[in-house]
Amino acid sequence: MDLWEPLRDMLDRKFLTWVVILILGRLFFLILYTVWLCDCFFREFKMEIPCKDFTLYPEPKIMSAVWLVIVSITSVCLINFARQWHETSPLRSIFDNHLYRKKYFYELCFINILVIIYDLITIFAREFQVRTTVLYCAYILEHITSTALMLTLNFIPEFVQNVPQYNPKYCVYKITLLLYSIENYVLHALGTVVAAYRLVSVPTCSNTPENQNNTDCYDVLAVIMLFLLVSVLAIRLKVGEFFLAKFFEEDVNVLDPPSRKLRSD
Repeated sequence: MDLWEPLRDMLDRKFLTWVVILILGRLFFLILYTVWLCDCFFREFKMEIPCKDFTLYPEPKIMSAVWLVIVSITSVCLINFARQWHETSPLRSIFDNHLYRKKYFYELCFINILVIIYDLITIFAREFQVRTTVLYCAYILEHITSTALMLTLNFIPEFVQNVPQYNPKYCVYKITLLLYSIENYVLHALGTVVAAYRLVSVPTCSNTPENQNNTDCYDVLAVIMLFLLVSVLAIRLKVGEFFLAKFFEEDVNVLDPPSRKLRSD
């Protein structure tokens, strides 16, 4: 009998306990975040940062930042989990699949750059606030780690193929995938409401003499932010669809499905 086996079993149980706590924490903070956004929108017709009179629970920005950090930690843990199960490094496996030749890789990078620009503009376009900066830095971290996790899980599905489906680790893994999907679908839905509201309320330019006869004058920054918000919605939808597909089938190349060859009659 291996003398280290009882110790490994104990560590596995502790690991699973912490993972379950992370999952429950993510779900709890997601509910708080949804309550914050919905209350601000329906009560003040404002979203997140401009909302001033939210009183249902303290420090909503910090609470949301904590949730996003938990999501990022979970992503890093899953990447490490995949590395332990996989015989080779996940990064080596990814690049062995010629990732740099894949169109979707550049699409993901481009969309993430737009999303990061959106977050940075939100930080610097307003008066400096520590809570706002922390929140949007957490957004940037969450976007980067979630994208890295997508690229990892897309190419190394075999690390769960030989695990029994009733294994606690496997069950926790599947629940985590489903939670990723739920989170991003919820954020996509809330973001769609925000985008629709901003579309119909883009502020016009100030009433200066040079603008009095210009009926097509709009706030350029507001239009740019609306365009960047669409990029945020695009990445949320893509991430939600990816993890939902992986929840049902691990061995599917979600990001690059096989294309049908053209037939010549």
